[in-house]
Amino acid sequence: MRHSFQGLRFSIAAKLYLQVALSVGLVTALAGGAIFLSRQAEWVAHALYEDGFLQLQDVLSLDKLLEQHRRLVGSAPAELERERLREIEQTLVVVEARLAAALSENGSAAAGSNDVLRKRIVAILPSFLEASRQVLFFAKNFVQDKALEAANGPYSKAADQIEKLMSARHAEQVVKAKASFEGLQETTNLLSSGVW
Repeated sequence: MRHSFQGLRFSIAAKLYLQVALSVGLVTALAGGAIFLSRQAEWVAHALYEDGFLQLQDVLSLDKLLEQHRRLVGSAPAELERERLREIEQTLVVVEARLAAALSENGSAAAGSNDVLRKRIVAILPSFLEASRQVLFFAKNFVQDKALEAANGPYSKAADQIEKLMSARHAEQVVKAKASFEGLQETTNLLSSGVW
């Protein structure tokens, strides 16, 4: 039996070379896996940043613009100074332009978000803006009861619809951010388990 294994005997140098080759192969495989997983982690982190944080920031910015618009229009019926009403009107023009720009096809809030929700908000926007102009018109002509009625009626209804849609967009962005974060967490776990 001893003689049958004699042909398979390797010299010490050959055994060392074999062990070195196996070690180099294993280290190369680990390095390749680490590089692959790090690139995957980079991609997921980018998706988290783009789809999660930036889109969420845009949605929150739109919420802030809508709230600013509501405060301005809501304060107009109680305003009795023409100068202050002009200031409100000028500020509303700026806020409305920002809202329209953010919701446009090329706006930052449109990129990567649910286009159906954005289009529904854009569809309501003209009636919302017209109702705000009507409130301001009555306030500038010192017909406070009509201004208050318009503010609590058509304007408030359109603003509530937009607010509900904005809440849906916000929830959508939170779900996207959570999914991206979980993907990043999974990739990080794979990377750390592969390295250790």
